[in-house]
Amino acid sequence: MTKNSMNSFSKDHIDPKILSQWTSKKQDSRTLVVFGVLSIFFTIFGLLFVIAGSRINEYSVEYTDDPSCVAGPSCSVTLDIKKRMEGPVYLYIRIAHFYQNHQRYTNSRDDEQLRGVNKPVSQLGDCHPFITNEQAGLTQSMTGAALVGSDPAIPCGLMALTMFTDEITIENPSGSPVDISTDGIAWDIDSERFKNTDDLSKQWYDMQDPRFWNWMRPAGLHAFRKLWGVINQDLEAGQYTINIEKNIHSTTFRVEKYGTENMIILSTMNRFGGQNLLLSVCYLIAAAMSWIVFIIFVIRTIKNRRKNH
Repeated sequence: MTKNSMNSFSKDHIDPKILSQWTSKKQDSRTLVVFGVLSIFFTIFGLLFVIAGSRINEYSVEYTDDPSCVAGPSCSVTLDIKKRMEGPVYLYIRIAHFYQNHQRYTNSRDDEQLRGVNKPVSQLGDCHPFITNEQAGLTQSMTGAALVGSDPAIPCGLMALTMFTDEITIENPSGSPVDISTDGIAWDIDSERFKNTDDLSKQWYDMQDPRFWNWMRPAGLHAFRKLWGVINQDLEAGQYTINIEKNIHSTTFRVEKYGTENMIILSTMNRFGGQNLLLSVCYLIAAAMSWIVFIIFVIRTIKNRRKNH
């Protein structure tokens, strides 16, 4: 075949309109497959999360405005469990109207000190405005020894000094105490990130406490939960008494200072974790959008086929 005949063939036999229609058909079919698969995927997982979440047994009580809690440093509230909770049961504290995601707040810490390194006050500038014991209002160490005001606060910084330190105990309907464990409530990797110093008499809080590890992970929203303990037994239905010793470290988290709302939550878990309505809603919204796009391309494909015929 000569060059002139090839040019003649390409001009006479290749119609740009036909080529564009063929390309459009291929793209539409691929898009149909992609969005069809995504629609099914998001729908299945969205419904799974909804069904799994509905089986979670959860009860909560807010004690911020309870008269007995407002009046004094300790109080008791009642939590009515209507249905038997199979262990393990997880204890959360929920705090609202507290912004852990503020940049100044998250930066106010010293990671080397949190790993157990003794650093002088002059090297703790990142902990501003709470660098020394005097600035933080700390007077007593975790061992009961008196703290020197000019010594560095261990741990220092806004994140540590605003830690939630209400002491929570639970009594079952018969008045017996319910054992609350901290085993397994934090990530194992945090045991390497947080270590105590050599001299605990100069340290105001235990940096190897799993509750401290959870607190030092900033929450993304102004209302958040922190896993505070686990109850490795079943809880029968009935009225449980929750005793709260408010702010055992008097200089740390104060409801009246920050205007927060504090809630205690008891919840079971499933394979996907605790109750997460937001995740279910996100999956279902994504499924609805995928189905809409899928239907649009189905209609477009049908119209194109009718035009070609």
